[in-house]
Amino acid sequence: MNTNYTTVKALIESFTKEYLPDRVDEILSLLDTLNENNSNKIENAVNLELLASTLIYIYAKKNGINGRGGITTSLLGKFFKIKPASINPKINDLDYYLRKRVVVSGNNDYKIAEDYEYIDKSRYKVQDEYWSILENDSLSIEKREEKLLNLIQKDADFFDPYISLSELYAEQKRAKEHCEILQKGFDRAINLISRNGQMPSMLEWGFIENRHIIRMIYNYANFVWLVNDREKAYAIFKLLLKMNINDNIGARYAMMAILEGFESPYRLEELFMDEEGFGLDAFGLDDWFDRVVQKHKKEIDWWLKAIEE
Repeated sequence: MNTNYTTVKALIESFTKEYLPDRVDEILSLLDTLNENNSNKIENAVNLELLASTLIYIYAKKNGINGRGGITTSLLGKFFKIKPASINPKINDLDYYLRKRVVVSGNNDYKIAEDYEYIDKSRYKVQDEYWSILENDSLSIEKREEKLLNLIQKDADFFDPYISLSELYAEQKRAKEHCEILQKGFDRAINLISRNGQMPSMLEWGFIENRHIIRMIYNYANFVWLVNDREKAYAIFKLLLKMNINDNIGARYAMMAILEGFESPYRLEELFMDEEGFGLDAFGLDDWFDRVVQKHKKEIDWWLKAIEE
């Protein structure tokens, strides 16, 4: 067990001994979950007092013992000698790693729950800030990155900033950050919509609230395809199609392209980019799909039948 784990454990025990003597094991179980899901969050932590206080506060919030007369950020800040305002941003950083993780079978087959529709909550405040960032042409690359990262701190489950950051990193040839931000966004998106480890039967584009989630999953699938894990990419596109039968984002085209042996999404773009270069030629793409789907009916027959009903 690493030294940081031992130190954080001792810090939690010192607080619970005084304020929550009967809850120590339950709070330490959060530390164990974090250690199991992402031990780097403990091993690489700089402020161990902040980590301990955040885990305690997460527990207090989930169990309704925060707030007046309970475990407040002010109390934790005073006990651990940290700034109380630093706790809430840290919650966003840790929350995902304290959730039950979605398990994918060996053949990348996501499990779909029956009669479970997911509709996200409105995120209009961060969405408005996001568009303000994109529309501000005067921002330097560094400032744009800073603002997008701050937006993720405000709402880690609003995914358009992850996509914009991935594009920024790709343009700067920052491969490590590009990969990491896409992975983080995808993981959070999948776990946000899951229920008991299973995917929703419906995640419809028709609800504007869902679109940032669908875009995140789609962009990650394209990335996986680009790095040549076509089996995994196909499974993710298939998941998108199953959850949104109307397929507003075009997952079915990507599935057919993978089955046709296309090495990356760029090949699809090369073939069907419209003459002005503003998007794909929808008519040409549909004609191509109608031809190639005849060769792959077995793989997509379930969808063909669904749209006929």
